[in-house]
Amino acid sequence: MPSQVDQYICTKTLGSGVSAKVKLATDTKGTYVAIKIFDKSNLSNCSKVLSTLKHEIDVYKNLDHPYMVRLLDYKENAILVKSDGKQVQVAYIVMELIPGGELFDYVAIRAFSTEVSRYYFKQML
Repeated sequence: MPSQVDQYICTKTLGSGVSAKVKLATDTKGTYVAIKIFDKSNLSNCSKVLSTLKHEIDVYKNLDHPYMVRLLDYKENAILVKSDGKQVQVAYIVMELIPGGELFDYVAIRAFSTEVSRYYFKQML
């Protein structure tokens, strides 16, 4: 049984960091999304989690560009029901799913040529 938070069914973990895990999820329409889940059960880390969450939401709300990941939903107080039935208090950000992995992985593996760098930089403008 997969884990669930609100209307999102979470399947596999796409990545993890200090304050959150990013999971592949589907919404009620069957659309795949990426959901960044912040665990609020660690009280010593809770204020940092909320600060990070609010900052990310502000950044996403102020950016509207076809080459940027879109913010679809967020919630500061939710319950994650894990696959074993355990419930955890969380906050989350739902973003559009961009398949293919992280940009960092492409940059870290090898250096881009000048031509390729110009191509990607022009797309960002």
